[in-house]
Amino acid sequence: MMAVMQTTSFFTIPPGCAFASDLAKGILAQSKTPQDLANTQIFLPTRRAVRALSTAFLQESQGQALLLPKMMAIGDIDEEAFDFPMADDGSLPPAMPEMRRLCMIARQVQAFPIKGYRPNEAQAFALSRALLGLFDQIQNAEFDIENLQDLWPKELASHWQDIAQFLSILWQFWPQILVQEKAMDPVARRIALMSAQAKIWQEQPPQTQVILAGSTGTLPATQGLMKVISNLPQGQVVFPGLMTDIADEDWREIGRDKVHPLHPLAITCEALSISLDDVAIWPASDVTPHKARQQFLTEVMRPASQTDKWRDNEAMATNLLSRQPYEGLRRLDVQNNHEEAVVISLLMRQALEVPEKTTILVTADRQLARMVRSELARYGVGIDDSAGDPLSQSAIGAFLTLLARLITGQDILFDLVALAGHPFSCGQTSRVHFRQQIDEIQKRYLRGPLPYADLFALHDKMAKHPELQAFVETHILAPLRPLWDLHKKAHVSLADCADCLGQVAEAFAATSPQDEAGAVAKLWSGPDGEVAAKLLQEMSSYGQDFTIRPEGFFDIWQELAQTTEVRRPFQKQSRLAILGAVESRMVSADLVILSGLNEGTWPPRPSQNLWMNQAMANRIGLPHNQWRIALSAHDFLMAAAMPEVVITRARRQDDRLTMQSRWLTRMDAVMTALDISDLIAPHLPDEIAELLRWRRQIEAKPIEAPAPKPPIAARPTRFSATEFDVLIDDPYGIYAKKILGLRALPPLNEAPNVALKGTLFHKALQDFSQKYPDHKTGSHQLEELLQMAKPLFDKWQDHYIVSFFWWPQFIAVAKWFLQEESHIRQAGDMSFAEIKGMVRITIGSRQFEVTAKADRIVNHEDHTATIIDYKTGQAPSKRSVTNGRSTQMLVERALVEAGGYEALGNVQEIRELQYWQLSGRGTKAGAITNVLPKSGEDEPADILDSITALLTRFEDEQMPYHAEPDPRARRKYSDYRHLARLKEWRVLEVNHGE
Repeated sequence: MMAVMQTTSFFTIPPGCAFASDLAKGILAQSKTPQDLANTQIFLPTRRAVRALSTAFLQESQGQALLLPKMMAIGDIDEEAFDFPMADDGSLPPAMPEMRRLCMIARQVQAFPIKGYRPNEAQAFALSRALLGLFDQIQNAEFDIENLQDLWPKELASHWQDIAQFLSILWQFWPQILVQEKAMDPVARRIALMSAQAKIWQEQPPQTQVILAGSTGTLPATQGLMKVISNLPQGQVVFPGLMTDIADEDWREIGRDKVHPLHPLAITCEALSISLDDVAIWPASDVTPHKARQQFLTEVMRPASQTDKWRDNEAMATNLLSRQPYEGLRRLDVQNNHEEAVVISLLMRQALEVPEKTTILVTADRQLARMVRSELARYGVGIDDSAGDPLSQSAIGAFLTLLARLITGQDILFDLVALAGHPFSCGQTSRVHFRQQIDEIQKRYLRGPLPYADLFALHDKMAKHPELQAFVETHILAPLRPLWDLHKKAHVSLADCADCLGQVAEAFAATSPQDEAGAVAKLWSGPDGEVAAKLLQEMSSYGQDFTIRPEGFFDIWQELAQTTEVRRPFQKQSRLAILGAVESRMVSADLVILSGLNEGTWPPRPSQNLWMNQAMANRIGLPHNQWRIALSAHDFLMAAAMPEVVITRARRQDDRLTMQSRWLTRMDAVMTALDISDLIAPHLPDEIAELLRWRRQIEAKPIEAPAPKPPIAARPTRFSATEFDVLIDDPYGIYAKKILGLRALPPLNEAPNVALKGTLFHKALQDFSQKYPDHKTGSHQLEELLQMAKPLFDKWQDHYIVSFFWWPQFIAVAKWFLQEESHIRQAGDMSFAEIKGMVRITIGSRQFEVTAKADRIVNHEDHTATIIDYKTGQAPSKRSVTNGRSTQMLVERALVEAGGYEALGNVQEIRELQYWQLSGRGTKAGAITNVLPKSGEDEPADILDSITALLTRFEDEQMPYHAEPDPRARRKYSDYRHLARLKEWRVLEVNHGE
């Protein structure tokens, strides 16, 4: 048991004070000579905190030469970095590299059956990461791992017993692996070094200053170090953001409230056996200017059990009714996260107009941070971002991810197009030539549904274009072949995959076979290239023993690329910075912007323990599942107490409604109780609001609905039967197609769709009908019909939906079709398949052509005709045909009656207008719907007269081509809807069918 600690050993730099600056000032004041300062040892939570304090010392020295103290990182709860060079005498084994730990555990997990099934490579890798995370937490809690098995008594449910068996990897196999590898776990080594350091100090107390600052003491090892340092002759512990004027009753409640910002410090004080009376204000900190704001935030963060005091405590109201606590505190609620980023960037850019003014953005929302960084780049302003970005979002990360996906052997053509579009892709030729050839291949061979499934089949299909075929062979297949060779193997090591990926990346990025040096410089230079090279090198060095299937490598790589951070070097603008919540503890600025204050972001959601319930976690000594909320609340408290603070949040994020942070809700409740809600302006400052209005005008200027009025000479004079529905429902679609000449390109490597299905069914029935136009057909011809159709479907045999769904459906349709043929076609009838017709209409001085191509027309011997239209999708209803909403059959009927189909001869009457529904599903493979009105039913208006009237309207130059004038009659699909920009001018409409 240690001696009673001196109260002078414990200090706090309260919220609102500049932590790093005050700490540096105090240490400088305590150092009588430069040698005293140089001999001082300072322990901080993270290496980023070390950098912040170093900067503070340089600022306080005002440019004079200074011997800095020894500053070391002890490692926070999520921080691996730690430095104890004095205690590291070489007797401890080295720490096992993280990649090696992952691979070794994953190898054990991969061999461990779960419910009778062994996890695949990606699952094993993900499980090993989660397992090591738990292991690190257990070691940080200093719990004996061998006692972990006692947490699961036999009476628990079977799935808990399964988890216990799975966790046995940690105490049965992992210690043996560490012995074989002659290594230690990083956390265990850190704790051992801290213990060794504490022992050294106990045996030989240093006579120089030893200071531990900025840590809340979350870990037992850190608390132990605090105890030792506090007993040193010149030892000091400096807490961040602890307020010492809290009543005893409130302090006890804070110790019980697990989400209170001071709860971690309350637990630490309890572990150190000290009270608030034992903690002094750091001598260099002036609390007076921040006292009023601290009192307000103390009320906002009051423990939940005491919130009734918001109304009952008159003293609280008296102290906070003045404007002093709220001076410099603003709150801005904006519409969406994009607008939030714009507002923040404008605030930061405005701050640069004030000489020497510094600004920091503190946020836990990484997406928002990237958006702000991008917005500031509009003004030519670079900004330092402490958190960095995932490797997957960098240029080299995206390039390697696209290459790694090729190993899976899935969607190769689609992935190849994406890879070819990456600026690093050159295929050992110039980038311009490579892009030109890829565009040509894409246009000729890669759009729409494709009958070939991989690049090798495509290569074989390109015989008509030998120059393109040679390009594919030389500049795509050759440099990428090692990836496909790897895919053919049954099992490979993770190291083999990493080596292959790096080699192929260099080969594919080269502009010639001799451009190895250029490719290396392009790929592996810069912060992101260095991180990517290091990751591949670690996978190569430590992944030799981790055997995987080649297709499993992509999922492993994707996870690693998403969790590996790339930190950028400092930008030129030193007065602006973006910080995470933890980093902001050590930094102060003239203007502090706290952003992303929404539930789930700041504070984060409660952490989930996948391995045990809270009762088990408590027995081990693991943090409560809401510990992150308490720490993030502490970070918010410290930052919000700064003199000038702007708090922002977005009501919507990515089109989803958000819920404001619980701390803002508490702030609203306190101010409502005090009836002072107007003291914190909930609106934008006038100058920022004006700038935002300007940005909205230039970026999202409202547009009117398009209504082009081309000259008469440019307006079309030829219409097919299927285009009149478009001319009625969406004239703009006709304008874009026929006047502008725009045609939608089919999607790249499109999956077989309903249009292809309709084409295959139509073509098969067309070929059969054309072979037998003039005599009766029947069920005995089923085999012949199927033999004629089989080559059409075999072309798409690589697509399972065609082989396993459409072909069986067509067989059912063929049987039904031949049965119906025996009813509709009698002796003497003639069947015309895919027959074309046309009539001319004169309007003014211009002549119009109305064309139609009927799927089939049966010309009966009695001079009547039946018009048939095949539908593999939903057929129009009789009502929609009768009321003129579906005009195709009506136009075909009009052309027959007007003699527009010359091959039919003299047809005196239409017997039926039939839609043949070719579903091929269930017990009824097809259905026939006759949409010709019967005697006594409403007849549609004369279609040619209606067409003439419709065309006449568009012969007026003042008649515009409106975009979907009637929202109730919108077409299910349109190639031109996005060109009309409906979503910008029809904001209240729900866009169905897009």
